[in-house]
Amino acid sequence: MASKSGGYLSFRYKVAKLRDAAEEFIFSVFQADRQARRHPGLTARDLTRGSRRTGEAAESSSSTGGAAGTSTSGAAGGSHGGLLNVVQAAYRHAREVYDSPVTEHLYLTGPAMAPTLNWKGAKDASARERLVVRLLRHPGSNNVLVGDVVAFHSPLALPDDVTHVMVRRVAAVEGDEMVSSSGAEPPFLIPPGHCWVLADNSQLRPEAGEVIDSRSYGHIPFSAVIGRVVYAASSRATHGPVRNNPAHSEVGGEDAAVVAAEVDVERILREEEQMDEFGGIEEGEELEKEGGVGNDDGSGSDATTRLPHHGAAHDTAIRSL
Repeated sequence: MASKSGGYLSFRYKVAKLRDAAEEFIFSVFQADRQARRHPGLTARDLTRGSRRTGEAAESSSSTGGAAGTSTSGAAGGSHGGLLNVVQAAYRHAREVYDSPVTEHLYLTGPAMAPTLNWKGAKDASARERLVVRLLRHPGSNNVLVGDVVAFHSPLALPDDVTHVMVRRVAAVEGDEMVSSSGAEPPFLIPPGHCWVLADNSQLRPEAGEVIDSRSYGHIPFSAVIGRVVYAASSRATHGPVRNNPAHSEVGGEDAAVVAAEVDVERILREEEQMDEFGGIEEGEELEKEGGVGNDDGSGSDATTRLPHHGAAHDTAIRSL
């Protein structure tokens, strides 16, 4: 029975990776087509990398000749060779995505997601929990669902700051109607391409500055989502899968498949024990504060630290082309 279960989870994991690769292939081709229409002088290599060069740079590239036979000018006048190069490069990139891990590790501190995550954080400001995040390269309404615990780029961060990460649970998605519990604000709909995220800790009051979530900064775009939290571990007594939308966290679902394939629980627990023995997070891995909102003692703020993946190197940028 165990072998059958393991075989099914392995199959689900491969399906998830194939879906990621297919999404990346389609995205790369369409991105290249859009860029070709805007800048006819770009080469196929530039297009599949998602080049954002200006028209002047594109013109310069065209005037220097580029690589013979690799210039693509979109649907109107692109050569068959150029289109073939775009497709081949998109396939190579999709293959790289398939061969890369689909998880990343974070550290979470603070009480905002207690008791679901870092339950000790409500009383111990130094408490932390290690999270495993299932990366979503192209987040949207098909893979970010109500009930999912997601890591995302903080809307309070500067535009170029990709290290400022928050963790919250999705409470509503595009098209859902939001109604104020106090009646102080009129109802409104979550706009397309966005979601509403909330902290799990119902004891913290946003109006008192004890927690920050969509009640503070409003809805967030799907594009800000890094991924879905699938596993959490703080000690041998406290670790396990994270409850998400049933479509993801059902028995034998994608979350379980990803955890079975990429999460070495014993290794994580050993590393946590070693970190506790040597005094916590290593020097140089300072926690990134979530906007500096909290109580005077800091109990209302929480933070995340992104950790390197255990295994093959991968690009932590969600939309790298």
